[in-house]
Amino acid sequence: MKKIAIIGGGWYGCHIARTLKLAGFDVMLFESNEDIFHGISGNFGTRLHVGPHYPRSAKTRQSCQAGHAEFINTYPELLVEHAYSIYALGERDADNEPPRVDEATFRKVVNENKNCREIDPIKWGYSELQSAFDIEEKSIITGNLLREKWKAYLDRAGVKVICNFKVQKLQRIGDKTTVIGSSCSDNFDYIVNTTSYQALLPPPELSLPLDLDIVYQPCLALIYEDKLSKDISLPPFSFIVMDGWFPCIEAYIEEKEECEATENTCKRYGITHSKFTIMGSFKTLAAANACLEKIDEAFIKEHVQPQCEDQVKRFWPLFNTERRFKYIGWRGTVLAKIKTNREFRGAVTFARDRVIYVVPGKVCNIFNVARETMALIKNENIVQHDTYQYIRGGTLDDAAIEITEAVDPKIGHTCTLQTYAEITGDDLKNN
Repeated sequence: MKKIAIIGGGWYGCHIARTLKLAGFDVMLFESNEDIFHGISGNFGTRLHVGPHYPRSAKTRQSCQAGHAEFINTYPELLVEHAYSIYALGERDADNEPPRVDEATFRKVVNENKNCREIDPIKWGYSELQSAFDIEEKSIITGNLLREKWKAYLDRAGVKVICNFKVQKLQRIGDKTTVIGSSCSDNFDYIVNTTSYQALLPPPELSLPLDLDIVYQPCLALIYEDKLSKDISLPPFSFIVMDGWFPCIEAYIEEKEECEATENTCKRYGITHSKFTIMGSFKTLAAANACLEKIDEAFIKEHVQPQCEDQVKRFWPLFNTERRFKYIGWRGTVLAKIKTNREFRGAVTFARDRVIYVVPGKVCNIFNVARETMALIKNENIVQHDTYQYIRGGTLDDAAIEITEAVDPKIGHTCTLQTYAEITGDDLKNN
């Protein structure tokens, strides 16, 4: 029986650990925090994407659509229904530029979803929109409730979970790899690195397969309390304006009382903006973390909150911070993203020296990643690229054209943003 170590206890790590264990492997999960889902996966609001958020990336939409159906069948108890989920095409973005896609393309993209209906933006209280659609989409629970559910899944599957364990080094000896940490070490046949591509990475002097260009971005979310939810039951909603420098509002479902079957109430929402809440695009994790450490409440109040609220009000004038939505704080994290021309956001999986690396995408990509991880362990359908292996027909292989397409400098891309530097004049040595 092959012995597998999973490093990182978020969405990818926990799902892969459960999948491999149920398939008969000996699996051990290592998490550096005090509990699983204590990083990005447990602290940021998550919609179960169905694809329209990525109108320029057909491969991302396809992966979202497939993963969406599989998620609903596999983890229905982790989902909360929306009252509505609006995808809208804006007239002009924060730079007064037209959206990246035209209306015909936008309509074609949203209509890839069967449960889609056009709405009248004016009647719904929106403005400065070319068109808008209500698409059936759900939210994934976060926080303690998500942790409790996943600890039960892993316990029933028989996955051994070790928290407060920071893996310091991987040491290859023959066909085995030793996981070395502060408290103990052990030998494994394969390592699966699900650290959000932030630790224990391949040697920097080696080019990644397909010359993947990965950047690290400090990303923020502003958190608001929906004060109306204290008085009446309000199911969650989301409102996304496309495609360029536009705002997004999504639900944060964190507490048990918000998920009762008889009363799906949402008390908190997160606001992001493709221009104002991505602070920069850095070549190294250290530089991105250094930027994030500079962000404080004063910076948010002066440079982020006013811009985000003004942009939301442009498209949804009923967004009222005096009577309904109360700002209560912000959250920040660093995300690794592949720099692409079409804003590809699928998860890619590849291996080297029996270490399997995952560059994360959307939560619904966990199923493809788990299947590709299994195939790499079984040495099935392998493509050899220099010292790396990936799966023939897998995401990296299938999306190669999108991933390797040269970035057009004339088009604004989220992975070229340097918002913090533009605001402060401090480039933080982007290297």
